[in-house]
Amino acid sequence: RHGFTQPRDSMHYFARDLAEPPGLPPLHTGFRYRTVSTGDVPERVAIHQDVWAPSRLTESSYAQVRAQWPYRGSLDCVVEAPDGRFAAYCLCWPDDAHRVGELEPVGVRAEFRRRGLGAAVCTFALRRLHEEGGRQAIVYCATEPACALYESLGFRRHASLVSYSRL
Repeated sequence: RHGFTQPRDSMHYFARDLAEPPGLPPLHTGFRYRTVSTGDVPERVAIHQDVWAPSRLTESSYAQVRAQWPYRGSLDCVVEAPDGRFAAYCLCWPDDAHRVGELEPVGVRAEFRRRGLGAAVCTFALRRLHEEGGRQAIVYCATEPACALYESLGFRRHASLVSYSRL
């Protein structure tokens, strides 16, 4: 009645406890779980650019990300396709003091979607987080498909940020 409208999408905050490490789903033949190393920077940048096009991420800017605290290569998780390209990725940002990790960003190349690889790579990241002492994970999402993915992994909606604007 005061002229405000609500956009279709809101930002949702999800959380999940990690008392136990999650079991990893099996991958299709030739796919494998692994973490990112220095030699993987070009491919890690390429998948990010493919998923989030247009993306400003470059090898130089990603090298800067890798050099900053609290980045850890052991929590930069990927599913590698049989041809050596990364099919899916999930970066987990740890907060050791609170034993929490945030999943951000998460992505799957278009040609590999609808195969469970987004869920698989997130589960791998959650397992790695647990192995490094994390006992809770958080993630933010704005779209129903993303929120549904995280709910399928045991995350529960904790809060929502709803923005209103006036025309």
